[in-house]
Amino acid sequence: MARHADFYPLILPAVLGCPYPTVDFAINRAAIELCQVGRVWEESIDPIALVAGFSTYDISLPSDSVLVCIRSAQMGGDSLPAAQSWIELEAIDAPAAVPEKYAMRGQELIVHPKPAMSGERIALVATLKPSFSASTLPDVLLDMHMAAVAEGAKAFLKEMSGTAWFDPSGAVFSHQRFRDEISRARIAIEHGFVGGSLSVTPKPFGQR
Repeated sequence: MARHADFYPLILPAVLGCPYPTVDFAINRAAIELCQVGRVWEESIDPIALVAGFSTYDISLPSDSVLVCIRSAQMGGDSLPAAQSWIELEAIDAPAAVPEKYAMRGQELIVHPKPAMSGERIALVATLKPSFSASTLPDVLLDMHMAAVAEGAKAFLKEMSGTAWFDPSGAVFSHQRFRDEISRARIAIEHGFVGGSLSVTPKPFGQR
């Protein structure tokens, strides 16, 4: 996992005197927005084992991460279509059978119809973002989006009026570069490029 200090060389010279905890918080803010909008952090997460008669399941995520959306769901090697919303599924009364659709409600997965048999598994690819209190960040942000995170952090920091590093014009410049990087990242994802690792089981933040 990447450390906040890995991003310092691109940030600290532009915000002299800024305390490290403040810089770390700005890094998290930038990382969250980049992951939320740019969708650059994707992971295969632990498959969900279906239980007969149950339609709602908690999704297990890496520590200090937050679910943005489910990128794909597969059951028995076939793609499971997503419903428009969980409200749509709850409005349909159907007997237990093989699930044909899924939807998200917060960090819960809802399948419809509820399974008639136990044992089937649903494999998920999730788009994630760090939590505000994350102490480390996914490697994809350092390996492929280091400059974007740094520009976002500088933009947030330079907006802090009353500080030695307050720089309105610099904040505007960094914000624009940050927005450009987010747009490029989102376009790459929408054209099939996957930023995060999908081949390994995610580890808790801080574990190597």
